[in-house]
Amino acid sequence: MNYELQTANSPMFCPECNLNLQPISLKSETGDVVLDFCGNCAGVWSDQGEVNYIKYNNLIPLENSLPNTPFDPHADYQFLMCPKDRSPLRFFRRESVPQYLSLMRCSQCSGIWFPKKSLIDFKRAQEAKVNYFQAWKIPLPSIYAVLLPLLVLAILGSGIFSIMSGTKQGQDMRIKAQELISPPKTQFPDTTSVVINFTTQKPEITKLRYWKDVFSKIEIPISAIPQTSHYIVLKNLDSQTKYSYEIILISPDSLQSPIYTFTTE
Repeated sequence: MNYELQTANSPMFCPECNLNLQPISLKSETGDVVLDFCGNCAGVWSDQGEVNYIKYNNLIPLENSLPNTPFDPHADYQFLMCPKDRSPLRFFRRESVPQYLSLMRCSQCSGIWFPKKSLIDFKRAQEAKVNYFQAWKIPLPSIYAVLLPLLVLAILGSGIFSIMSGTKQGQDMRIKAQELISPPKTQFPDTTSVVINFTTQKPEITKLRYWKDVFSKIEIPISAIPQTSHYIVLKNLDSQTKYSYEIILISPDSLQSPIYTFTTE
């Protein structure tokens, strides 16, 4: 058994059900982390940054403790209060939070309320995103691409966040690439196409990686032989949509440019 229910000195109440939250201690690579859950609606409370320490597999004891069919209290999310200090909870939207999840953040202590087992879904999505960056050997564009706001930055040295150690190296490579590549220029022949052209200081073999979101990245060649002038036409794009892209130098250099964006007309 790798967990235990604890007795809280000062009971906290579920923001949705107003019932006592139950503390549970979960193992992580940095020590025990205590979360508080509602046995009625399956909501989970995390103090600021606590869930960043926990891997998805660490949540199995919590998942087993949550009700299989959570009760829906039909709470008004505009008036939920923090279980710690009774400050208002506000919807929390960030790059690290999937759009289909509705997390609530305390305006005072910055703790997070995860309604109806959404913590399980969040940790599953978080690790899938980290594994994607690792598999594609892509440096994270930002620490907050996968993390919730942190209580301490020491977390970066352990567990799931070892991928962050490659971020600075990736940033250095992008700076070097930026010195070799002119700022790209874009033209829009129609609402679903874009022409991207740029030059390099010396002949390079290049390709382009572009995406609407991190799970739909596409790579295509630009220049198959070393040259200094490069252009590519992207077709069949979605209209009125923002895309991100980066230029990759293959030979003789091996570098990635900073991330650029364009929006189709």
